Amino acid sequence: MKRYLHALILIPLAILGVSCDEFFALNTDDTLTEEQNYTELAELHSGFLGVAATFHDVVGHTVVISELMGDLMTPTSNAGDEYWDIFNHEVKANNSVASPAPYYRAIITCNDFLRHALEFNASKPGLIDENTFHSMLAEVIRYRIWCYLTLGKIYNEAIYFDFSISDKIDLNACPVWDLDKIVEQSTLMMEQGVLGVNLMLKLDWNLVIKGTTAAWNLMGINPSALLGELYLWGGKHDKALLTLMSLVSSDTRYAMAEIAAANRNTTWKNNIMSSSSTEMVSVMPYSLTYNQKNMLPYYFSNVAPNLYYLAPTGRLREMYSYSANGDVYRRQATIGEENGRDVIVKYHAPGNPSRDYNAAIPLYRVADLYLMIAEAHNKLRLFGETIDTEYREIAMCFINSGLKTYWSGSNFKQPFGNAAVYATTLQTNAGIRGRIGAGNVNWRAALPVGASVDQTMRLIDSLIVNETALECAYEGKRWFTLVRMARHWNDPAFIADVVSRKVTGDNREAVRQRLMDEENWFIKYEHLQVMK
Repeated sequence: MKRYLHALILIPLAILGVSCDEFFALNTDDTLTEEQNYTELAELHSGFLGVAATFHDVVGHTVVISELMGDLMTPTSNAGDEYWDIFNHEVKANNSVASPAPYYRAIITCNDFLRHALEFNASKPGLIDENTFHSMLAEVIRYRIWCYLTLGKIYNEAIYFDFSISDKIDLNACPVWDLDKIVEQSTLMMEQGVLGVNLMLKLDWNLVIKGTTAAWNLMGINPSALLGELYLWGGKHDKALLTLMSLVSSDTRYAMAEIAAANRNTTWKNNIMSSSSTEMVSVMPYSLTYNQKNMLPYYFSNVAPNLYYLAPTGRLREMYSYSANGDVYRRQATIGEENGRDVIVKYHAPGNPSRDYNAAIPLYRVADLYLMIAEAHNKLRLFGETIDTEYREIAMCFINSGLKTYWSGSNFKQPFGNAAVYATTLQTNAGIRGRIGAGNVNWRAALPVGASVDQTMRLIDSLIVNETALECAYEGKRWFTLVRMARHWNDPAFIADVVSRKVTGDNREAVRQRLMDEENWFIKYEHLQVMK
């Protein structure tokens, strides 16, 4: 196994072109062979943290690939053809930037940990508390599920294996799952558990790292957020709503509070960049102290020695300008200027990016939950006692000014029978736009007279995907939301008409025509070649 892992590591690491030692603090020479095993509890803990370390590369890779496929990010003249091919949806074979290798490396690391951790626990029963041990396993399996889901969203396929790799394994014999199969099987795992482990268990990371701060617990993949997203991809919108509403109702910090006008620009950006922010649900933190560097500013900034390979499209600037009240605070904290050029500034301070190489990248944050909740509401019809149109009303409440403007209305009901779906902790919720003073979207004014339910739902879906751009640009959310909605409506134009606007001239229609073919929503890549 050791020889196999080293071979995989030699593949260029995603977008960065840097070695493992430069990118994260993980000594790959310590990878266990099949014959070896953990002998001490400290080694088990170290192996667990090693799993988390592999995700530094995975998260950055996901942001760049998905945003290039969408309409918010463009390569610059500094970038090579591999970036432009992704942008234009015509990836050629052996495009190293588009390689799925980081995901498979993380999956192999997860499987390796699971094998040796189970053997360690069997050989030293009682040494580690059973609940803590099961929680560690659950975290690692959720990492693996997240990787497979992301492979499906980018490539529409993945080679599935849940065992530790050895030279005896023939990967050609492993099943290849498409996105739908990945969603189906991953949902079952989350619902039913794996290896007798309840995957909804949460780990107190302080028990592993001997820390004292709750911020460490944001390092894992939040089970409810992951399951809620899986339900959305699987079209189980009622289950998505119940799961996600249960999560946001579980802690008062998930009820978005309005940010004071004087603090909106700084506070909103700090919420995105800080790993300990109350906005974060699951996060990948970076620490220069441990040689863990968020390399996105290296590609976004044009201040030397950064590369400035990637920049915002004019489309995003237009969207901020058209947004109610100009949406000035989110715009200023997302895109800006350096040396007279447009740059992405979500993860660094303009003119001085080096100090922010340790900015965190969110995997899930509260705004993600609200956007998914709005999407789930919008897809429901005549469920429980609530009238059909009310779901659309509530969906837009989460986008606009929150439930606090709607709670006492005579039309508001709690659907799903007697289930307390809308907890009182959300009564003060200011909503995604309300908390930043961006103004409400007047969705009713955009509806044609006599609009059908489908017309209303489709309009609100378009508003949700727009809000995903304004709120979550360069977090790897916009493109995936477009794909999910286009698949729901079975309409390639839903995605083609939007994304093709990122280009100008004759190439716009060429990109649009490519995206009218659903196969071109995904990158075609020979996955086995990165496994050899």
